[in-house]
Amino acid sequence: MLGRCKVLSRWILTGSIKRKGIRKLSNGKSSVNDTQSGIDRNAILSAALQYVPKTGWSQESIQQAVESFGLPGVAHGLFKQGPGDLIEFYESNCNRDLVKYMETLLSSEQPVKGPQLIQRAVEHRLQMLIPYIDTWHEAMAIKAYPSNMPAALERLAVMFDDIWYHAGDRSTDFNWYTKRGILGVVYCSTELYMIQDHSVDFQDTWNFLHQRFQDTRTITNSRKQIDNIMEETYNITVAGLTTVRNILGVNTWNR
Repeated sequence: MLGRCKVLSRWILTGSIKRKGIRKLSNGKSSVNDTQSGIDRNAILSAALQYVPKTGWSQESIQQAVESFGLPGVAHGLFKQGPGDLIEFYESNCNRDLVKYMETLLSSEQPVKGPQLIQRAVEHRLQMLIPYIDTWHEAMAIKAYPSNMPAALERLAVMFDDIWYHAGDRSTDFNWYTKRGILGVVYCSTELYMIQDHSVDFQDTWNFLHQRFQDTRTITNSRKQIDNIMEETYNITVAGLTTVRNILGVNTWNR
């Protein structure tokens, strides 16, 4: 598993997803909708989110949503990835909402740009997790399964590229990888910190996030530092996945 994780960490940072493809994904509709069945899957998944705080990122949450639409119980079989479909729907919507938020910041009377926009965007995206924070470790564990990880990393790539694009980045050299790698370290480490934070209004998390941004100011653009960033992303990923799986008491990666 560690080998797979390291390969995927390098894949997301070395730009295997072309920039134009990423931006197309972030602006498109959710990939989990299927009108051929005559059932609005997105509507069901949207309804399922209200059950997540109680029944988690589970097939049960989807089943309750299916029943609320008066559909036969077998309709939940339309969601072949089960909880993975629900997480994909949620994160894809969060990414699109984040783009709208950044566009609002840029078009305000006093536009927010550059580093300030990046920090505001990351904090805003993390705040979207708050309604589901008590069960988010479950989502992180589900995303960690080998069958789910490529799509999960792709959604992260979408988010990082959207943030840098709206911050004005148009680089095409090593800078492109460095910036997204740095943002990956900041976001993923803060997300992991957040699911263990019990401070009032997650104040410790925001302090942690602000400190991570302060730390990034000392980074220069060099191949050695790019390698270090990639290695740190890998270490954070492994630590995060180990933590959430230990919380759930899951000791196998065979899924």
